[in-house]
Amino acid sequence: MTTQGSVRLILIVTLLMELPTAPAGGVILSEDFDDGDISDWTVTTTGDAAFEVSALVCVSPPYSVHMRSTGDHMAKGVSPVYDSLDLLRKYKVSFRFRIPHDNNHWFEVFNNHQTYLVIDDDTNLKCYKSPPSTSYLVATLDVGRWYLIELEVNPAAETYDVYLDSQFTKTCPLWIHGGWETTLQLGDRAEGSTDRGEAYWDDIVITQGPPGDLDYDCDLDLDDFTIFEAAMSGPDRPIAPLGDPAADLDLDTDCDLDDFAIFAANFTGP
Repeated sequence: MTTQGSVRLILIVTLLMELPTAPAGGVILSEDFDDGDISDWTVTTTGDAAFEVSALVCVSPPYSVHMRSTGDHMAKGVSPVYDSLDLLRKYKVSFRFRIPHDNNHWFEVFNNHQTYLVIDDDTNLKCYKSPPSTSYLVATLDVGRWYLIELEVNPAAETYDVYLDSQFTKTCPLWIHGGWETTLQLGDRAEGSTDRGEAYWDDIVITQGPPGDLDYDCDLDLDDFTIFEAAMSGPDRPIAPLGDPAADLDLDTDCDLDDFAIFAANFTGP
């Protein structure tokens, strides 16, 4: 057995000897709107625009949330605070989304001051970052169809991967800026006919595993260890080429036995 193989075996045995050592992570926010009550959301509307629960179309009955701002007005909703989310570690966002027509220009599909998705130019789903002000096409959506949108967010890499209906679609840059990072915003945030649109959302979920959950499944097991091992560089050395920067668990710009100690302490098994 090679030296590298011996080290790997020792690390794996260490993990298995301590199984289980920590509780798995879990749900940070879950909003299915099924109680028909969004009084805990901060809603801003002007004119005839609307941000409201709707029984017309939904994924999980009886309600979704509906935003309409197709004229000169605005309609946006800001979620309740979820202050247990650690913005320095990986987390996952998923939600259902539907647009009923193509009279849309620049409204927010999901914005938490890290990830920023919009509908622009009819039905184009885009991610956005500034400065410089740049948008990137993710996909052109079909009218009248529910999509499952998932975001796998990696703050250490300053990127997030977008999945549509469980298929990888685009890696987008994070737009990290201060404000309300422990809430999310949906809808048309500005008055005027330039920003406009209509959409439905349902089943919004944010999850985060314990420190060291590198594959977004809310546990620490040997699948996470495979990713962690590929990033190991030793003390005071940059993360290994092609390694995941999120493996630097103590945030000192390397991946070494100090990081492994944190990983082992949070190991849960599958």
